[in-house]
Amino acid sequence: TAIFVGLGAPVIWTGQGVYLSRLAAHEARRVSLNHAAGASIAHNNAAGALIADERMGQILKLYNGVFWALFQLSGASGLICSSLVLSFVQATSATRFLFIGLSVCVAAGVFCIVFFLPTLPPVNCVSASSAADDGVTFLST
Repeated sequence: TAIFVGLGAPVIWTGQGVYLSRLAAHEARRVSLNHAAGASIAHNNAAGALIADERMGQILKLYNGVFWALFQLSGASGLICSSLVLSFVQATSATRFLFIGLSVCVAAGVFCIVFFLPTLPPVNCVSASSAADDGVTFLST
């Protein structure tokens, strides 16, 4: 199992980072467009790009914080559930019951990711830092 974790973890963490950064870029662009009508700085000059970059950085920090909080919460709740199952279920069937329960959780998570998570294309912003994110492929990550 350690081999599978070692092979799968880099792909998962890279995908998570790319998805969160694209999500933050989309949110920053949405917020910028909503506030553009009353703004005195145009978003196509250097000052506007700097403000957009700062806004995207703040949103990315928020999204990463929420992701890591949920990640740690899932680990803690999984340990508590495993401890309860192993404590209250008979010793011969406890591991089988636990394996089936965790497999159902994994299947539900994969189902939600595949069918409910939207695909986000790269955002073409004015800033130079987000221009490097255009056309990210699996092999380039």
